[in-house]
Amino acid sequence: MRRGFTLLELGITLTIAVILGIIILPNLFGIGRQSDLNNTALQLRLRLDTARTDAIDQNQASSWGIHFLNPSSGIPSYSVFKGNSYATGTVVGVYTFPSDISYASSTLASGASRDVVFLAPSGGASVSTTLTLIVTSNPAMSSSIAINLTGDISGGPIYGGTGGGSSTSTSSGSSSSQYLYVVDTGNNRIQKLSLTGVFQSQFPCVSSFCPYSGVSGQFGDPNGIAINSNGNIYVIDINNYRVEEFNASDTYITQLGCPSGSCSPGGSGNNQFAQPNAIAIDPRDNSVYVADTGNNRVVKFNSAGTYQYQIWCPSGSGACSLGGRTRDDVTGEFLDPGGLAVDSAGHLWVSDTNNRIEEWSSSGAYMNNEIGTEGSLDDDTCSVGLAGPTDMVIDSSNSIYVVNSRSDCVMKWNPTTKTVLKTYPCSSGTCSLSVDANNNLYVVDPTFNTIQVYSPTGASITSFGGTGITGGRFNGPTGMTIY
Repeated sequence: MRRGFTLLELGITLTIAVILGIIILPNLFGIGRQSDLNNTALQLRLRLDTARTDAIDQNQASSWGIHFLNPSSGIPSYSVFKGNSYATGTVVGVYTFPSDISYASSTLASGASRDVVFLAPSGGASVSTTLTLIVTSNPAMSSSIAINLTGDISGGPIYGGTGGGSSTSTSSGSSSSQYLYVVDTGNNRIQKLSLTGVFQSQFPCVSSFCPYSGVSGQFGDPNGIAINSNGNIYVIDINNYRVEEFNASDTYITQLGCPSGSCSPGGSGNNQFAQPNAIAIDPRDNSVYVADTGNNRVVKFNSAGTYQYQIWCPSGSGACSLGGRTRDDVTGEFLDPGGLAVDSAGHLWVSDTNNRIEEWSSSGAYMNNEIGTEGSLDDDTCSVGLAGPTDMVIDSSNSIYVVNSRSDCVMKWNPTTKTVLKTYPCSSGTCSLSVDANNNLYVVDPTFNTIQVYSPTGASITSFGGTGITGGRFNGPTGMTIY
């Protein structure tokens, strides 16, 4: 029996390894640099948008600005300040760039600084300027943001594909009649906004923040939302261990979890939750799926709120036990399911912390299909794999968007080829997602209390929001849907 390699075979193997290293390593580094650039540009864009909104709203009765600094030695940075100038204002935050990101000298020379002040209450800018961010080691990688004298901000990161497949094209439908429903968790309310961020209404209270409450029809830290084909609104009220239903006029109807009031401390019965954490509705029959994370299961109810069955427990009911395992490497099971979405065929897709998304039939049968690999290591590059997938949404072409919580990004997947089509940034693993009729992607970012909008090609369209209690502002938003 032959053992080992000949010198020739060993030489060929080493040569192939070297060639693969030459090809793969630069690509991996390139992905990392592009990700750093995208995230830096996005955060700058969001802070510019927030500063302008603060000026328009006269937050703290002040104008707001950004001070940009490109030192001749040291790390480029920018500072957010309130007041009419950086010299006399109050700095509220200083943000440095990653080591390989800098300002293009053509837009901000080495050793120079520049201030942009958004004046209260017009929101107009003190100067008209363009700033370009580049990857220092590869200046061809760049992202530009422009500000004009009226205060309008344009540009920012554009996110291209990182895997096989083609991007989603814009649908022929119109989103003009749709609205955003945002779970404003810290303010214990649901806000209805236009798709451009204009405040329309809120509930359960009529203005400002709503008090924390366990009373039926009110909230104690809401964190998920879904709307059925009749316009009825379902809201997860996590600290009261329930899901509340409201009609299209925002009037309370009923709840799941217990007959009325707070359902604390929850449970594992058919109509109980240990930690409701995600919700989805099948528009074909308005059946409701709830991810009961604390019980490692998904529970299905019909449109009348009657319990149907649960996925996946072998016992058929109650909490789903892992039998002492700290990680679930078995297909067709869950470990802390955190995201739900229903595709056009009525199939349910469930994400869990095993770095996978599983497909289930409308009758609760596992389809022997998954994206990702159970028990796999995190893909921190956000390029080919999952790292703690949470919130999900599916667009009209059945592409799946999922928040990769441990790599702070959103991934767009082709569920058939199981390839990554695009990636988008989010600054927190608790970002939430939705898509409109034109397949524009909306990302709620609770770190900045903003909503970022991307076109089907990945271009940044706009962002809106900001921290506060007035309409159109948020305090730790954790859910969103479009209807």
